Formats: sequence, C-alpha cells, structure tokens
Amino acid sequence: MEKIQKQKTGKMTPEYMIRKWRICLHGEDQIKLIGKKPTEMEAVQIRAAKPIILAELKRRREEIRQRENQKKAEEEENLQAIKIGEKKIELSYYDGEYLSGWRVCGREANQLLKELGIVKYMAGWGGYVENEVVKELGEKFTYQQAIEYMASILEAKKAKEAAKEAARQVEIQAKIQQAKETGKPVLLQQWTVACNDIREECDMDIISKYVQPDGRITETRTHTW
Repeated sequence: MEKIQKQKTGKMTPEYMIRKWRICLHGEDQIKLIGKKPTEMEAVQIRAAKPIILAELKRRREEIRQRENQKKAEEEENLQAIKIGEKKIELSYYDGEYLSGWRVCGREANQLLKELGIVKYMAGWGGYVENEVVKELGEKFTYQQAIEYMASILEAKKAKEAAKEAARQVEIQAKIQQAKETGKPVLLQQWTVACNDIREECDMDIISKYVQPDGRITETRTHTW
C-alpha cells in the first residue's frame, strides 16, 4: 500500500485530506466528509485520491479492531487468572481531601467484586470497599476468599432473618392465645400509609392488624384529621 505522508511541496496528501475534512468511511466503498465543504479544486483532488483514502481508512479501522480485540483478550485472560487464583485481588487506600477509602486495583477485579456485592458505590466517589472487608481479608486476597467471605455474610444474614421470623411467629402465637383467653381482639401490628380517600381531610391513615378470638387476622383503616 502506498505510504501516506504529507509532502513538503504543499500538495495535499490523502492523510492531510482525512485530517482536514475529517473524512470517514461511509459503507465499504464510499467516503464521507464531516468537515467544511472543500473548494472545487480541492474536491477534484479528494476524488482522485479516493482509492488511497479508502485504503487508509480501512487500515485504521482494522488497526482499531485489532487493538480492541487484543484488549478484550488481555482482560479475559486477567479475569480468568483472578478467578482461578493465579492473581490476587489488590486494594489501595485513597486518601482524599474530602473522602478517603479503599478502592480495588484493576478493572477486572473491580468487576468481580461488584458482582459479589463487595464493591459499594457512593455518588461523587465511585466504587469503594468497606473497612470491614479489609479487616477480614486484608489488602490482598484471592477471588475464592472473597466468595467465601460473602457466603458467610449471606449465611449470617439468613440466620438473623430466620431468628427474627421465628421470634415473630412466637409473638403471634402468644397474641392468638391471648385473644382466645380474653375473648377480645389483640393488636398484632400497626403502621401508617397515605390516605386512600380524597373526600377525607387527612394525609395519613393508620392501618391496624388484629388477631380475633377465633384466630382470624383482620385489618382496620383509621383516618387521621
């Protein structure tokens, strides 16, 4: 392919034309000028140089594709190396003027920790890792260690929720028994919601959930004025 260089004679070269008129590919066999309209003489030179311009634009496109493919391949290789433990995840501490905290080194590691839920996000700051994670795993750790850490967190959360639900069921059963023994409704739960009646002069309604002596669960809505 003809080497495209700017000539010292002042004659426009295809490379110069591409830059001056911001010429780009239009389909596979056409070119498009995005810059200002060329003069008639300039247009003649551009048309004469079209085959070389097309070749150069396609060469550049292919070069970009190769760089992108190489980048993707390197990222995938790095990702797999982290996943199988060949490469550790590293954190660095950013000491800012207004905000400070731990950040993940590397795009791939950041992506993996984000998927696990370890990387948190804060408006105006970006991704960060909480101090508790660093205390538990350190500044360098494997992906498997990160998985096990999050598994323990989720397990503890499930256990806490299960214990809370069990306590709630015990409370409900106690109130059901109370309602049966007293023969009167017993309040189970109460909360506020937006008023559902535009004819009423109130903003919030009180929802009350009761257990009846026969074991039925009922709700009442009370307007607030």
